[in-house]
Amino acid sequence: MHVARLCRESGIKTAVVTNGMISGEARKELYGTVDAANVDLKAFTSGFYKNYTNGSLEDVQETLEFIAKQTNVWLEVTNLLIPTLNDSPNEIQRMCEWIVNTLGPHTPIHFSAFFPTYRLLNLPPTPAQTVIRAVEIAKKTGLEYAYGGNIQDEASQSTFCPNCGETLIERSRRYETKIMAALTEKSETEWICGKCGRKIVGVFK
Repeated sequence: MHVARLCRESGIKTAVVTNGMISGEARKELYGTVDAANVDLKAFTSGFYKNYTNGSLEDVQETLEFIAKQTNVWLEVTNLLIPTLNDSPNEIQRMCEWIVNTLGPHTPIHFSAFFPTYRLLNLPPTPAQTVIRAVEIAKKTGLEYAYGGNIQDEASQSTFCPNCGETLIERSRRYETKIMAALTEKSETEWICGKCGRKIVGVFK
């Protein structure tokens, strides 16, 4: 938090990558100083949090809702899909519905493929199709910006206009990013799709 304050004084933006488990007072202080947050929503069942994180789904939901409704912090959500533990279509559907209804349809969500490591060596890697399916579920549920990660599928990594489908930001599996001409700056704080005029939310500068 001290570093974030110094950065803000110098005009430098800061972001936190977090599991979202934080006390109420610390939450207010932290998110009053940073500019963006990527919160890892590890699953959408209390059982997963209890058995695998010693944490609480409800606490993470509180943090997400706090950021979305009580701060100006740019918020994104990441979900690591682990085979047999949190990758069922039903769970993904319920999670996406909660995000749409509580955080808003504009909230970006990143579905990442799992690879065996540390204490989960007994599980297989996440199939690419599972990640792609999660992205499709998210979009059908109403999330406007859904992405796939840790897989070789460039289409699921790029940003498209939620209205007309025009490519706005093109990303490759080599982590190359290209902002397309269709992403048009209307003002310092407002961007639109140059093809259909739809407002595009995000922080692009």
